Amino acid sequence: MLSPEELLFYLEQLDYVKPSQENEMINYYFINVLGIVQDAFMDTEKYGKVAMIERRNKDRFSEYEDMRCMLRSFEMSSTPYINMIKAVSKKYKEKAGCYISQEESSEYFSFLYSDFSFSPGFINDHIDKIRLNTWVMQFRNGMIENGMEDLFTEFLGYAFAAEMKEDDGITPVEPVREMIEIYGDKQFISAYNMKIYNGFGCRILDAGESERSIAKKYEAAAKSLDILYPKTAMILRYMEKLMQSEYQEERISAE
Repeated sequence: MLSPEELLFYLEQLDYVKPSQENEMINYYFINVLGIVQDAFMDTEKYGKVAMIERRNKDRFSEYEDMRCMLRSFEMSSTPYINMIKAVSKKYKEKAGCYISQEESSEYFSFLYSDFSFSPGFINDHIDKIRLNTWVMQFRNGMIENGMEDLFTEFLGYAFAAEMKEDDGITPVEPVREMIEIYGDKQFISAYNMKIYNGFGCRILDAGESERSIAKKYEAAAKSLDILYPKTAMILRYMEKLMQSEYQEERISAE
């Protein structure tokens, strides 16, 4: 049986073959073999090599979250995230005089604005405060160095929307709340809420009862944070109002 090291070597040599119905079995075996490699190298210095294989074969994955080493690369360093932002920023491309193909720009645009999500500072099933602070400072400095400081809080909001939540599934964990209180301006809050709302996807048609239940959870969470984390409470209260509005619309439609 091949070792994970040998499997990694052979995966790196593979030419890209676009997934199709004709090679479904190839896709199946590829994903299963890659899973062995991901498990073996996720917590080693070789996760970057696996991440490159994942990205080259992104069309084989049904969910972004299955690209585990690529997500790890985003969680450990803000550099990959900055590179994606540069690829879709018209201002940056004009200033730098660089050319990025339409195909590559579209790919990055899809990653940034779809359900692609990662958790900065995530390690061993929790958000490490020091790692998170380091990631944010690296991200801020990188955005400034690349002339995109005006986009810093917006894209920080997109990233933070995917961060870990407390047991209620709504409230950001404490290290994230502390960062929100520092950087939570209008751009941040708008981006954060947009990402959260878009992540809801399809909901049950139940005359708005699902939306009403979600709104109540946001209301309770916001009240508990009003004093110590007012900006985080503001975000939650906005989502509460949004869910209340949807509840009213669904209720009227059902009558």
